[in-house]
Amino acid sequence: MEKAKRKFTNRQIVLIIFAFVLICAFLLAGYFYRYHYYEFYGFFDGMRVPERWILKRETYYEDELSEFSLSQFDISKSLTLVNTQYPLQKDELPELISVGEEHEISKEAHTHMQKLFAACFEATGEKLSITSSFRTAEKQEAIYAVNEFAVPPGASEHQCGLAVDVRTEAHASLNFIKSEAGKWLAKNAHQYGFIIRYPYWAEDVTGVTYEPWHLRYVGVPHAQIIYRSKIVLEEYASLYKEGEFYSFKNFVITHGTFGDGTFRFPDDAENIVVSSDNMGGYFIWGEIK
Repeated sequence: MEKAKRKFTNRQIVLIIFAFVLICAFLLAGYFYRYHYYEFYGFFDGMRVPERWILKRETYYEDELSEFSLSQFDISKSLTLVNTQYPLQKDELPELISVGEEHEISKEAHTHMQKLFAACFEATGEKLSITSSFRTAEKQEAIYAVNEFAVPPGASEHQCGLAVDVRTEAHASLNFIKSEAGKWLAKNAHQYGFIIRYPYWAEDVTGVTYEPWHLRYVGVPHAQIIYRSKIVLEEYASLYKEGEFYSFKNFVITHGTFGDGTFRFPDDAENIVVSSDNMGGYFIWGEIK
């Protein structure tokens, strides 16, 4: 009797297995893109290498410093840390500007946000829309009462007027990072003074799950330092030693508590800005021309 012929050759079996694996890989990739692309994108953003030591410590002699009083300045809120550990005080209301459709944003962030939105549209062709901006304590209380993921009144950045949630026409929420605008913002918002406040790789530090749509104004140069150092706002003050001076590009920066209400700062610094950190201290910076 003749032996029965094999239905498939070894080569055909290998090709069938390869095709099956390839199909499974495509199906898995499609699933991740549709439902879990944010995890994929956030994971690779987490692999971004931080730039260490981009701040350079500077030494100034006494005759190169002048004394200032904190009371001389309109205290900025741009570097105010807002979370459940450091909530806002109930009487702290920002100066607001309307940005349309019943949305408002802090005056000090307004111009920078307009420039950011315009640059994003020019680069991607996708228009950004605001879905949430300033919230009163009462509005945050109402959201907190019905949303299990919301934070209590005082702990929301939206109450300081420095944060906006955005979307494009086709992409919102976690899907926002699929849009060209979402990807562009993730890589370029810091150039305009904004950070992605709650990145995927820092959920344990911020206590907030990944929000690629949540932009927070911290100002120039701080957004650039935070982005390039690959840290979050909770960690920013740790880059500075009390009362020491640091330079970044043409800026000089210091951080401290300044308990007596006075501080010393370089004579050649211009456009000096003081911001509360909401932790009992202040950031102070200026430009060296």
